[in-house]
Amino acid sequence: MVKIEIIKVLKSTNETLDSTNFIAYKVNDYYRESVEDICSEKTWNKIFSLPLHHDDLFLVTFQRSGTMLTQKILLELDGVQTSSRDDIFKVFPFLEFKHKGKLGVEIIKNIESPRRIKTHLNFGLMPKEFLIKKPKLF
Repeated sequence: MVKIEIIKVLKSTNETLDSTNFIAYKVNDYYRESVEDICSEKTWNKIFSLPLHHDDLFLVTFQRSGTMLTQKILLELDGVQTSSRDDIFKVFPFLEFKHKGKLGVEIIKNIESPRRIKTHLNFGLMPKEFLIKKPKLF
């Protein structure tokens, strides 16, 4: 069962996100900040129950720390060519965010192995099978 507690709503000061609110909340005792409504209780339940494969590859990074560059390097090492940002999101989706209205966790379920998954989640917020399946972690 997911326990979500909203701490506070922050008004964005970013000019490009002027109408967006950010929320600080707590999920199962882990503090997070996110764009409002991006991770509902339903989404967290899907993330926690995501079936993992032993050959999944997780790219776990802090926000704004070179995630895009690192995933491009990993894709090049695998010999995967991507020509646009949309291509990258199709082969290397974010676990907890939406892309073109579809949840990343739903996109990941439909990707063939080996799956590449990126996330900004803390270790305690990873899918339940994480320690059982032991996917690769970058």
